[in-house]
Amino acid sequence: MQNNQFDARIDQILRESDRFFGKYSFDDSTQILPGALPSPSNAGVPISPYLSADGTYAATSTPLRSQSLTLDYTKVLNANTVNEARGGVVRWVIDISPLGNPFNTASAVGIPGINVNNYSGGLPALAITGFQVLGDNSTYPEFSRMTIFQFEDNLTMVRGSHTFKFGAQFLRDRFKRLLGFSDAWQLHV
Repeated sequence: MQNNQFDARIDQILRESDRFFGKYSFDDSTQILPGALPSPSNAGVPISPYLSADGTYAATSTPLRSQSLTLDYTKVLNANTVNEARGGVVRWVIDISPLGNPFNTASAVGIPGINVNNYSGGLPALAITGFQVLGDNSTYPEFSRMTIFQFEDNLTMVRGSHTFKFGAQFLRDRFKRLLGFSDAWQLHV
């Protein structure tokens, strides 16, 4: 597993009545999930490093990149009134690919109609009762992109022995996904 990450933060008092906060986080990592049965080194055909999935999942390589930005501005309007505005965005990118994806193994061993595009390499799952499943036992690859936007504003007022709070929040979620068994991006807004 490879993992590169960092956080950056700033806190600033602009004036006695104005405060600003900002934070940026970044994570870029890759997880390799091995299969259960290693391939022989002299297989004679182009093949994945693993002949079989581990349980119900294919041997996969999963790069994940996530980024987030948060901003906060607090303004003291007077001794009894404070306004706080916050905004943020989160971006998440994940690509799940079977380790056998770059190889046209099914075509090389004479199984037609499997390795039909750049996303369908490797072997199909072959199951015989009582034996280890051979091939990629999954629906991968999957390429997902998610972006979430958030903004909120809160106003707090103290009047005598009463405290009033007002606020509003806006959220927008964008999600795109391409699955290996389809050729079209799915967009959810």
